[in-house]
Amino acid sequence: QKLRDNVDRIEGVDLSQNMLKLSREKDVYDHLELDDYNDFLLKRENSVDLVTAADVLVYVGDLAKTFSSASKALVKGGLFAASFELLNENKCLQNCDGWHLTKSGRFSHRSQYLVSLATQNNLAVKVSQEFNPRYEIEIPVHGILFIF
Repeated sequence: QKLRDNVDRIEGVDLSQNMLKLSREKDVYDHLELDDYNDFLLKRENSVDLVTAADVLVYVGDLAKTFSSASKALVKGGLFAASFELLNENKCLQNCDGWHLTKSGRFSHRSQYLVSLATQNNLAVKVSQEFNPRYEIEIPVHGILFIF
């Protein structure tokens, strides 16, 4: 809602009809579409000022395609703002080169992995802020907000 006052147009995408219904009820979006996040972005090549993903990318492990499609959608000088759960190295039991599937069914990511993907897609870190995006069993989850 806060974003609404600072932009001309807001579009949203989700794979779930139920989530789109909830989004419509908020009366914030100019356009909502049932689609895959990456496919949605690729249809908007070089036409978007700001791509956001708040508490969305925790459901994706390998984010290479996501960073690529976000980068392609952005106009020159556009921004990609996204939140992530940070990988707790002590809980990494398998191959954790860049991400790890947690017991909650969400993925956590290494900060270095995210910065590397940004760099590979001509995106530079503008803001990096650690925070707690949510609580799990009353314990704060360690997260990070990046603006590229």
